[in-house]
Amino acid sequence: MDIKYRSLFAGIKSDHASGSMNTKRSKDDDVLVIDGTNRFISCWQVCPTLSDNGDHVGGVSGFLGSIGYAIKLLKPTRVIIVFDGVGGSLRRKKIFPDYKNKRTMKVRVNRAYEDMSDPELEKKEMLAQMGKLVEFLRSLPVSILSIDHIEADDTIAYLATSMFPKSKITIMSADKDFLQLANDRVCIWSPIKKKIYGVQDIINEFGIHPTNFIYFRILDGDTSDCIGGIKGIARKTAIKMFPMIADAKEYSVEEMLRFSRDKMNEKKGYASILENSEIVSRNYQLMQLKTPDFSGGLQMKIVEGTEKIYAYNKFHFIQSLTTHGMHSSIPNYHIWLQEVFQPLATLATST
Repeated sequence: MDIKYRSLFAGIKSDHASGSMNTKRSKDDDVLVIDGTNRFISCWQVCPTLSDNGDHVGGVSGFLGSIGYAIKLLKPTRVIIVFDGVGGSLRRKKIFPDYKNKRTMKVRVNRAYEDMSDPELEKKEMLAQMGKLVEFLRSLPVSILSIDHIEADDTIAYLATSMFPKSKITIMSADKDFLQLANDRVCIWSPIKKKIYGVQDIINEFGIHPTNFIYFRILDGDTSDCIGGIKGIARKTAIKMFPMIADAKEYSVEEMLRFSRDKMNEKKGYASILENSEIVSRNYQLMQLKTPDFSGGLQMKIVEGTEKIYAYNKFHFIQSLTTHGMHSSIPNYHIWLQEVFQPLATLATST
């Protein structure tokens, strides 16, 4: 027998032996939380898909294909898709006015969009595609959250840290800031690297424990959000200067600055950190996600939004494909819908 099939049958046999294939799953057992804003922008940048009507639909088709792939692979019991709320970045702009100012895309927009040299035209097209996407998503058995005055990052962090305390949480995002949230219950699925990051995966790849990952990030900064770091201190340098960030014990900004004062005569990087201590403290406020900073009223809106799972309406989804000329954008869409979303629909209505 071919070795590939021997391995497959061995896995099935193991599942039967452990009883895992017969274990009833409830809808909150395994929650996939999708960074909708991050995923949509990435798909908009790189997917050149045109509809049958000649309209740009790459952001929509790419997004649906990407989350469909993740759902088939990860087999969650429920899916929550989170977008930035209106005015979500205002809190951080009060801390740092240049936050996300003149934000540019990390890669050049694909050739299908090259005629959109006018920023206003580009913004209009992105909003139009986002509207189409939400129309499709409301036909699927998922929850959609967009809370005014909160960025998607903070909503996702609140879901991961404060809700579903007994659930396994998988965050789907290419944003490295989420690696600080990884623990024995929370992991991160990178749709770019096609890789799941648990605690040990982060340690293996970065040499930093997720508990202290934020302290590397505040030194490195985040150019995509216009957040500057400390010049000359990249990851390898940060690990050499602060070896304790590889430990599971959580440290603090104050301990980092105190350690720098004790070592400032040994390496000029420590003096640079002390000279820029305001940037270090500012970046922590901007980039930490473990303790989301918003009101109890906004927290309640997240709770209320999570309680709603849209009813699965296959007919309406296919009707939307027709309306927007997108039948060819999702090959074998009947089978795709059945495999990806029917299991979620069944779990959503189970008790």
